[in-house]
Amino acid sequence: MTAQSPWSWEHSQLPPWSPLFEAGGTAGFGRRWASPVIGALCLIIAVLDLSEVASFGTEFFGYRLGLQIGWGLWLMTISSLVLLVAGVSAATKTRKK
Repeated sequence: MTAQSPWSWEHSQLPPWSPLFEAGGTAGFGRRWASPVIGALCLIIAVLDLSEVASFGTEFFGYRLGLQIGWGLWLMTISSLVLLVAGVSAATKTRKK
């Protein structure tokens, strides 16, 4: 009798967590469009925060003093835009299956 590696399963001996990864590639309308909607909401919030932070300030002896937009807000804006684009791309590709 030979010892079998735990990573060399036959098709009939799938691990117990395998149904999590075998969804079949189709999703309902809500699941498919969840990430683009979340990405759009995050992008709207980020743009509103950008405009709000940029609007703070005052004139002081001819210089504009106020808050500056930090790297975290720029990162949120860029990452939510990436999530929106990737989510729309994935949602349209799974629809065609």
